[in-house]
Amino acid sequence: MTLYLTIALLLAGLLPAVLLTMTVDATLGYSPLEMGPRRRAQPIVRIARTSTFVAKAGIGAVTGLVSGSAVIAIALWGLDVEPDRPVQL
Repeated sequence: MTLYLTIALLLAGLLPAVLLTMTVDATLGYSPLEMGPRRRAQPIVRIARTSTFVAKAGIGAVTGLVSGSAVIAIALWGLDVEPDRPVQL
């Protein structure tokens, strides 16, 4: 049970991070956005690397909060983990 929850937590963090980086880079024109057979390339936006990092960090903080809350909600209501046991949660 713990192994599957650990894998779910890893995927809940890894997948949004990969999608976030791919989407922001495609929007700024640094890489094409490929979804199946479709390929879309944008013109390159001249933006500083620090601004790109700040944008990715801000979006990552919001998506991290949402995905972390979803995992905790699943643990509390779906797996019946008691909130008074923080180590188990």
